[in-house]
Amino acid sequence: MSTTNPPLTTLPLSRRHFLGLAGLGAAAVALAACSPSGAAAGARRANLSETVKLQLPTYVAPPALEGGIVSKVEGMPAIYTQPIQKYFDSVTSKPLTGGSVTTFQVLWGAPPRKVPDNQYWADLNERLGGEYTPTLVASDTYNEKMATTIASGSIPDLSFVQDATAVAAKAIGDGVFADLSEVLAGDKILQWPNLANVGTNAWKASAKNGRIFGVPNENPYLTNFPAIRWDLVQAAGFDALPKDAAGFLEMMTAIAGLGSALGKEVWGIPAFDGKWQSVVSWMHQVGTTWQLDDKGKLVHMIETDAYADALKYHNDLFKAGVYHPDALALATQGPRRPSCSRTARPRSRSTRSTGTSGRASWPTPPS
Repeated sequence: MSTTNPPLTTLPLSRRHFLGLAGLGAAAVALAACSPSGAAAGARRANLSETVKLQLPTYVAPPALEGGIVSKVEGMPAIYTQPIQKYFDSVTSKPLTGGSVTTFQVLWGAPPRKVPDNQYWADLNERLGGEYTPTLVASDTYNEKMATTIASGSIPDLSFVQDATAVAAKAIGDGVFADLSEVLAGDKILQWPNLANVGTNAWKASAKNGRIFGVPNENPYLTNFPAIRWDLVQAAGFDALPKDAAGFLEMMTAIAGLGSALGKEVWGIPAFDGKWQSVVSWMHQVGTTWQLDDKGKLVHMIETDAYADALKYHNDLFKAGVYHPDALALATQGPRRPSCSRTARPRSRSTRSTGTSGRASWPTPPS
């Protein structure tokens, strides 16, 4: 970033340059409406009863790192089969120049130790160039705490906003958070390179009546992938992975036909769980839960021909003996010695994802 950060004494709530960090919790944060300068200064209170044309931010794909498999589909994260050997700095200056930034965010685990007992937190403050001061809220008390915080009139600089909840949705409608549409529209977002990496679909999905009230939290298109025992693939007579669904069925049928390996019983797929159902849906390009058909009608995925093809494919897998006999029960109990298992895709600092489930929002500047 080439811009010079003004001291936080002149930016008490806007945290314009804090946006450059993006990876720190921009997953679901909102800028308070009372910011007098910076990003929120260019923002305004919006009348949500009026729908305007959405001005989308320019998308810039994150740099590809050596060893990554990069998709041509926008928003699809790169996949790395080996640990990343060298990272890069997306910004060269610290987001803050002293002072502190306050946040309101969900705590999914045990509360962390505070500075100075938490070395990571202390290092984070050093990298930020200021004090990170969060309000950490247990997920089961989010609505109550959000309502209390808004009612107090003391809105943190950055807030995790679950806009599907009534409390958060009302707060957006009441102008608690800043309308960042003009601030982030088009090439204006390029001064914050990490935010420019957010996929176009995420901005579209999180916008409210054509307006942007925060940075969307992107969910990956693919959240898991199948991991296969290569020794069983070779034992079944294959030396390469299949390129289509028919080839996968053939290979898994052969693996199931082995019956045992290394003195243990084996099956092709251990459990008929949601993740494997997703894999088969991807094979048949079922698509998103809700989608538009050729005539522009909104349909659920179960109404599509692709979904019917996916169900038939599952049936073929069962008939071929690929699934464990107790696959339905194992879906909740956990798999036993499978040849093909599920592995969550590890996130890396260099990956990006799409879809939305939360937002980062800023308080609205005063009128």
